[in-house]
Amino acid sequence: MNAQLKRLGAGLGAAAMALLVACGGGGSEGGAAAAAQYEGTISGFGSVIVNGVRFDDSRAAVTIDDADVAVGALKLGMRVALSGAVADGADTGTATQVTVETAARGPVASVDLGNSTFTIRGITIQTDAKTVFEGASDLAALHAGDWVEAHGSVDFANRLVQATRVEVKAPEDVGRIVLFGKATGVTASTFTLGDLTVNYASAQLIGFGAGGIAEGSVVRVRANEAPVNNLLTATFVKAVKAPRLLDGTPAAVEGRIQQFAGASDFLVSGTAVDASNATFENGVIGDLAEGKRVIVRGTLANGKVMARKVRFFLPDQDGEVRLIGLVSDDLSIASFKVRGVAVDASNAQFSNGDASQLANSRLVQIKGQAVGSLVTATSVEFLDSNALLGLLTGVVSDANSTADFKVGGQAAKVGLVVRYINGNAAGIVNGATLWMKGHRDGAGVFVANVVFIVPNWMVVTTQAAGTVTDPDPLNHSFKLNGTTVTTSPATVFIGGTEADLLTGRWVIVTGKMNSGVLAAETIIVTRDHSNEACKAFKLDAVIYDYVSVSNFKLFGFQIDASTAAFSGGSAADLADGKVIQACGDALPAGNVLTAKSILFLSAP
Repeated sequence: MNAQLKRLGAGLGAAAMALLVACGGGGSEGGAAAAAQYEGTISGFGSVIVNGVRFDDSRAAVTIDDADVAVGALKLGMRVALSGAVADGADTGTATQVTVETAARGPVASVDLGNSTFTIRGITIQTDAKTVFEGASDLAALHAGDWVEAHGSVDFANRLVQATRVEVKAPEDVGRIVLFGKATGVTASTFTLGDLTVNYASAQLIGFGAGGIAEGSVVRVRANEAPVNNLLTATFVKAVKAPRLLDGTPAAVEGRIQQFAGASDFLVSGTAVDASNATFENGVIGDLAEGKRVIVRGTLANGKVMARKVRFFLPDQDGEVRLIGLVSDDLSIASFKVRGVAVDASNAQFSNGDASQLANSRLVQIKGQAVGSLVTATSVEFLDSNALLGLLTGVVSDANSTADFKVGGQAAKVGLVVRYINGNAAGIVNGATLWMKGHRDGAGVFVANVVFIVPNWMVVTTQAAGTVTDPDPLNHSFKLNGTTVTTSPATVFIGGTEADLLTGRWVIVTGKMNSGVLAAETIIVTRDHSNEACKAFKLDAVIYDYVSVSNFKLFGFQIDASTAAFSGGSAADLADGKVIQACGDALPAGNVLTAKSILFLSAP
């Protein structure tokens, strides 16, 4: 497998893709864009894909549990309410607001494998084959006491969540609680929720009138600490209300049918729907029934979605995940990432290329199904990133001269004016790895005006990041994105020890692949959400054109690290020739990437 640029291309790809997305890449059909309200599950990234519509989220305000967050905090399987603009019948749009409400969070009380459920403080979490897992491979890997965050469609009356995402939290994230239900026995400072007494004396109340919390109100409760002796001290109590939406607004909602009284009167994930005049896909009007999973598209009128089209989910086809981005953390065809999501393409069909061309920095479109913590790809399409982005990366072959060689199998030459970084023209030889910036001429040959010659030490080392699953202390191993990682007495731990390799812990592993196993040389045990920090871009590269901490270059991008957190060095250590990893969770503004973290790397 041509898996070069193991660390180099990961961040380049994500950053370059971010530029494409910010420009609104992708086509659609339909009329002029109009305000729209969509509620559904995130089924892909590139930017964010909800109910089959690809929304540009580069200018969207994103909140999770009423806290402002970067767009990189959005994860596959999260349930979102999205406001924006989309033309009627189109498959692309622009998001202005993305809102996520965690369905439930807390300790697992019990697991019922037979019914595919588990419980959190009296709330039943129903999983199925389409539920995305993180920090655990599947439901069977959950145990009583695990601290879990669940997203999905909520049935408030029956305290039931149809889970679309289940994430086991790392040990440092244990404690924060999210619950819902009916408030009973309400006093001026407490109420009962299930088996808990909730003290809300110091909590922020959201969505209640002047009278405060009324007896029988349906509420969401959040707390920063676990209950003590069944007493929960709330930090937020939020009223659950039907959304207020404007008539005539295009809308879509996805979920299971509830309170079915007829084709003109039922709920989907709590939203009223009238499908009496709809067209149907994968079924007919007579198939509408309680519990059926559907996607409804239409317009809003009198508090209902007047359905234009209803699509029934098919168990073997629906729930498809689509990821558009550049490959990173490439360990093998069975273990790589796109937009931060782990992918296994072992059985995928490839187009515009073959499996041997899969490598970091390749721009791809993945289609597949979420299976536990992985996306199992059914198709991998190589997209023409070079024409769109002016980039070409790969290994040199058929090198006759600087005017006649190939990179990644594509014809290339250097321009009349060319800048070399980390070498000169003599470095363009068979087997060398290059990163080039330029354009294509009329004959389709890539003409480079910037050539970065990648040091061998950056190529041979593999780096991957993700959450630990299946830790096996006795055999000194665990799994990362489905790949077995082994440790040895020579493994260097930063930020922790081997004892910290617990389910759900986020780690960055550097090492070498051998027969499909990653032998760890260095493991960084993170105490923050490094997956979110690197969601938008991750660049491993040599600094050049250094002016200041807020103005230096990596791969042609200007980096602003004035607000970044530094590891392995400080801002004073930034200089031309230093090798760093720059991470960020925001899309670029112009050609400037704002780094959230800087990690100093060094050649062995």
